[in-house]
Amino acid sequence: MARTIARNRSREAVDLPECYVEDRYGHHRTIGFDPDVYVVEPAPPEGEEVDWLLLWQPGHHPPSLAIEVVSRDNARKDTFSSPDKCAAAGVGELWVFDRYLAGSRTRGVYRLQVWRRSEGGFERVYAGDGPAYSPYLNAWIFVVDEGTRVRPADDRHASPSSKKRCAGAAANRRDARDERLF
Repeated sequence: MARTIARNRSREAVDLPECYVEDRYGHHRTIGFDPDVYVVEPAPPEGEEVDWLLLWQPGHHPPSLAIEVVSRDNARKDTFSSPDKCAAAGVGELWVFDRYLAGSRTRGVYRLQVWRRSEGGFERVYAGDGPAYSPYLNAWIFVVDEGTRVRPADDRHASPSSKKRCAGAAANRRDARDERLF
């Protein structure tokens, strides 16, 4: 999915397993976070040969977009911890998609949450059933198929099931996981 998103933005992306951050004192943390999907622009110098995104190393940048799909087994981590970790890592935009409505009661249970970096920090800018706007994609995010998938669309009123989606999203799906999400 990261490649599909990047391709739609005419950029390069790599799929990486984990992202590690350093704290404000310059200490490298040994605990990272691993959202289900994330896009890094530009790609690290090692390209696809990199094992981890290590944000204290030259050429390693925070993800521009991270997507967390809430699982029943890790709902608290996915909905409560992920925004905090994305904030610490410098992620630009986070989508939290909760098809089971199993999320954290502390922050509320919503099908779709969008978090974004701003001058005030990292804050939730949307919580509900969609659509929500993504400046990163320059598209609207719709929850479709009875709440089981998300899809981008070019405008707020477009039918997400129509062919008017981010250019080529359907044609560029890489694997079954992408098919379940988009």
